[in-house]
Parts: sequence; C-alpha cells; structure tokens
Amino acid sequence: MNPECETRLIRLKRGRTIESISKLESVSKTGMSIYLPPGSFYGSLSLNVDTRLPEQLMKTVCKSSTGFALFLNIEPDSIQFTLVIPPFPVHAKAIMEYIDIQPLLSLICKDYLAGIILVRMGSFAVGVVRGETVISSKISGGCIHARHRQGGSSAARFARHREKQIEQFFTRACGYAREHIEPYANELDYIIYGGAWTTINAFKKQCSILTKITTPELVPLLDIGEPRQQVLEEAITLLYSSRVAQWRQNAGI
Repeated sequence: MNPECETRLIRLKRGRTIESISKLESVSKTGMSIYLPPGSFYGSLSLNVDTRLPEQLMKTVCKSSTGFALFLNIEPDSIQFTLVIPPFPVHAKAIMEYIDIQPLLSLICKDYLAGIILVRMGSFAVGVVRGETVISSKISGGCIHARHRQGGSSAARFARHREKQIEQFFTRACGYAREHIEPYANELDYIIYGGAWTTINAFKKQCSILTKITTPELVPLLDIGEPRQQVLEEAITLLYSSRVAQWRQNAGI
C-alpha cells in the first residue's frame, strides 16, 4: 500500500451511493467482496490478496458502529478498492471471491421506519420517517437564557431561573416526542438523535418515554444546526447517507 496515499471518506447521499457501487459489478471480471459487521476484527482476515487499508481508514473502520463493506476490482496491474461504511449495521460477516453488491444494496435501499429527535437548547424537532418521507413531525422552540457570567446571589437566582426554563423546555419537547414517536415505538427499526451531546443526554434523562423505547440507536448526528424544518430534512438525508472511499493499489505492492 502506498504510504503516501491520502484517501478520504466522502459522505454520499443514498442515490449517489447506489449509483457509485452499481458501477462495480459492470467493470470487474475478477474481484472480492468483504462484509464485516460492527465489532469485527479486520486484521484477523487471512486472504490471498493484500487487503490492508490506509492507516487513516483503518482507524475509522475499527470504530464504525455499522461495520463496512470492501470491494476489490482486481486488474492485471492494479487493484481498485471501494470502501463503504453504510448508515445501517451490516448484519453478517461474508467474504466472496467476486464482486457482490446485493447485500449492501439491500441494506441501504430499504426504507426503514425511523424516529428522529433533534434537540439543542431552545429548539427541537421530532419526527418519524419511512425512508426519506416524513410520516409525522413537530418543530418548536422555547426561550432559554444564556448562562450568567457574573457571580453573587443574582447569578444564583439566574441559574435557578435558567434551570426552570430548561426543565419546561424538555417537558414540552418530551410531550411532542410522546405524541409523534410513541405511537410507532413498537414498529421502529431505528432511532437517531441529533444536536449537542450533553443536551441529548440531559433530555433523555428527563424524558421517561425515551428510556422505554428499546429500538436500536444509531450514532447521533452531533454536527447539525439549530433544529428547523431545513435541518430536519438535512438530518433525514444524513440518515440514509454512506461514507465512501476509493483508491488504487499497484499489483505486487
């Protein structure tokens, strides 16, 4: 593997991912497909082809909560690698000495029923989606004052007032989560949170309905903006997006 290779993962929307991997079967006569679920030890594979990943990608796949798929197009003088980290977990380990994209297509083409909860201090959005179509949603907000930077008794009173605002905000948000997500709780395939990690955890602790939902959680979307309609739509797109990297290795290296 070329140590100078600077291979990056690029996030692709569902349609672009399907388009990208669909080209693999049509161009390859000789190849390999590797599917590993989350928690698998990639370094334990014993294959007759050098499938080592660039160091920066190895760190990522080892931490992947959804596993990954790796495809090799083997040509006389080189190997074209395509790595896909899907948005939903790979269920079973599989190694095929040919290109087989069907398990991955089945994984990312399925229209899952998912609950989405986006929360930042002062604004939230909850929704249930089937695939990329919204079935039920609510977007709202509330006034929460910023932290008081001065000390003294007035700061303490301000802090108590702010805590009360946060409690009321979480209570209202929880009510909408109950209204829009609870009716689908027994049918949901996944649930995903978005926002600031500390705010998500605080909200989950106060909203008891969320502790009763046993639906598998996907990795939270921590980099989203303040929940609004556009941000909810972006979160749905991210929910179905994959991370993809491609690189080429010369034969014999």
